[in-house]
Amino acid sequence: MSGTHRGFAIITFVMYVADSEVESFLTQERFFEGIAEILEVDAASLSAETRFRDVTDTWSSMTGFAMIIFLEDSFGVSLDPDHFTSLDTLGELYSLALPDAPLKASGVK
Repeated sequence: MSGTHRGFAIITFVMYVADSEVESFLTQERFFEGIAEILEVDAASLSAETRFRDVTDTWSSMTGFAMIIFLEDSFGVSLDPDHFTSLDTLGELYSLALPDAPLKASGVK
């Protein structure tokens, strides 16, 4: 492979990795913003460790169903309500919604 082609391949790879990181961040941001809207809190206050049922005093089964519907509509994740009730943190929900997108930072800025 000539130097020019090798350089092009490296630049293409770097651009792909950078695009993947940006896409992962935007997906993470969309996840936290969607959950924050449902919970009626600031997205910056949420993290992977957040116990989502404890975030609001108005938690109800309707809030849980809204989160299940959000995951299905936004990320294509079909989550059984019984499985949902076994989850505690936003990190657990995130790993189901986005198994290939590591959670790099807490919440959104």
